[in-house]
Amino acid sequence: MAVQARATQNSQRFGSIDAVRGAAILFVFLSHFTAGYPWSVGSQEAASYLRTLSMIASPTFVIVSGMVAGFLASTNPGGFTELRVKLFDRGIFLLVVGHLVLTLSLAPSPARFAHAYQTSFITDAIALAIIIGPSTVVFAPASRRLMIAAILFVVDWCLIVYWHPTGASLLAKLYLVGRISAAGQLSGFAVFPALPWFAVYLAGTALGERVGMMYVRGWQREAHHMLARTGGACLLAATVAYAIARWLAGNSAASLEEMNRLTFLSVYGKFPPGIVYLGFFGGAGLIMLAAIFELDRRKQLPILFGQLRKLGRSSLFMFTAQYALYRSVLPHLGLHYTPVWPVIFFASVLLLTVFAGVWDAYSGNQYLTVGMTALWMRFKSTGPKTIGSGLYIPGLSIPRRSIPKTLR
Repeated sequence: MAVQARATQNSQRFGSIDAVRGAAILFVFLSHFTAGYPWSVGSQEAASYLRTLSMIASPTFVIVSGMVAGFLASTNPGGFTELRVKLFDRGIFLLVVGHLVLTLSLAPSPARFAHAYQTSFITDAIALAIIIGPSTVVFAPASRRLMIAAILFVVDWCLIVYWHPTGASLLAKLYLVGRISAAGQLSGFAVFPALPWFAVYLAGTALGERVGMMYVRGWQREAHHMLARTGGACLLAATVAYAIARWLAGNSAASLEEMNRLTFLSVYGKFPPGIVYLGFFGGAGLIMLAAIFELDRRKQLPILFGQLRKLGRSSLFMFTAQYALYRSVLPHLGLHYTPVWPVIFFASVLLLTVFAGVWDAYSGNQYLTVGMTALWMRFKSTGPKTIGSGLYIPGLSIPRRSIPKTLR
């Protein structure tokens, strides 16, 4: 009975996380629909508001990805080694195959392919994070990971402002660190740099570990309240910082130029992610996450949550499908702006939801691999064996006391 109850709790936990992913992917749909739909001159303001609303998607995805690792490390430590292998495998797949497929959906013609391949996707940043991040969960406690995340973020912005390389190093700075426009243009380089997003992922692992520990103690409601308070604090701090920055900018022309140049203190500073942008939209994402967790705990809106789970479980496939739909197909349909554009958007969401249901029904995620997980499972079943007080590998015996506890 205890094992069955624990299995049920684990199912509910994963269901809640999948529902959050599903909600986040809806904001991705909105973002890319807004980019591909032919808005009229008079509707540009509405489109701008929609683009701003959809900015909640990227920080939420990265935070949730980190939370999954931290959460499972505390609730299922025995299976965490297997999870690390699966995430490493999935990360390699995203970087190699996923990036290629997204590029093809963006530029199917050979003439445009080389340029399009240089495009940076949020999946690239997530891929690098899930390749490296889970190992830090094993070897560093949550408090140290938070400190590392803060240091990485500060160092990254110091490099953005004060490091001015040329040649190949300039390209490395663009994709690893991020660049800002010298002309003060926000999002002058629409790239998802690896380092700041990895810092966000690390912070997510610490938060997920805290939630996991509270779940183990049966404090689900308290964990959800903690998430809501954390999100609210981030949102409030970002709002205050942005208000102060605007006030300072209004009192000094030089300060205004500096504020515009450094997206660090802009609520719209996504490329690279600034502290106010992350605090505002990441905080909003945490509030949404807490609300979904609590509603799921109360078993409310079961039909809606069932659809969100399907979208969440198929999120990587959905990202590719919606990217092709909104960035490649929609702009070439010859549509004209109409006030009933929400009908078109909801029809597209319904179509993508059907795709997600088919993908989920056939367990399509099993194909998102480069084979490392299967190889590791084979090695696990036929490879190292524990004999007595040591680990036996054909031709090699290692005393058990020399094996790290996390690998025993």
